Amino acid sequence: MPIRLPRQTKSIAQSLIPITSRGLAWQKIDTFLCAIVAYLDGVRGLGWSPALELEAISATRWINPDEDFVVMDAGANIGSWIGTFHKKMGNKGRIYAFEPQPEASAKILELKISNCQVVQAALGSQPGTMTFFRETQTDTRGSLFERHDSFVVGRQYKRIEVEVIRLDDFVQAHHINRIDFMKMDLEGGEYEALKGAAECMRTGTLHAFSFEFGVSDVNARVFFLDLFNLLVENQYEIFRLTPAGRLIRIDSYSEDLEIFARTSTYFARHTAPLLKHSS
Repeated sequence: MPIRLPRQTKSIAQSLIPITSRGLAWQKIDTFLCAIVAYLDGVRGLGWSPALELEAISATRWINPDEDFVVMDAGANIGSWIGTFHKKMGNKGRIYAFEPQPEASAKILELKISNCQVVQAALGSQPGTMTFFRETQTDTRGSLFERHDSFVVGRQYKRIEVEVIRLDDFVQAHHINRIDFMKMDLEGGEYEALKGAAECMRTGTLHAFSFEFGVSDVNARVFFLDLFNLLVENQYEIFRLTPAGRLIRIDSYSEDLEIFARTSTYFARHTAPLLKHSS
């Protein structure tokens, strides 16, 4: 939440800033204060992504276990999220795991989860093939965007060609009427994946999903404002997931949400009735 001070209070605070800065703006103190701010942000779920297991457990709360639900994991890597979800929900429903790295996809198959179908492809806005950048064969930070952020300084990234599909096309081909939840961990590719799910979002077929925002979006050149506008236009309510598993509703956009130094996790849920797909 942005802090909006009354005009008079703001004027007094601004006049005190130079005096306070004179006493505190030193190299070591600056580092210390930045660390405190980052810690307090992390408590609120801003720039401190919760554990993958907690995210999976939180997702189960949005799913009716008595229904034949459909769950998707976009950016499944070796299946850690799926493994936790499956332990919680068992063999109920259907799970689709999207992972473009062949070695990581093979690891998911080794889990032998009977109700999970592995799709060796990435989700994007246009079908075809794209270059995928990774350091290892099962890189959790692999991305369709070449990385230049400070977190990967010194790493040697290799390139492979991977298949990219649109969620709208996949849903139509597999006759899926509703996606109860989709977890997205696409290292900056979330916005493009949602653009490829335009029909699913418009109709509410994509009922709920999680996405990350942070350092990887520097490489993708995506702002939180882009994601916020896309979701609001398609009648989604947005929540931020805290490290304690609580959800904090995001009612309005604020520049304070544009945190690129770390990664935040968000949940979104469609609020309108399910519509029919366009012919």
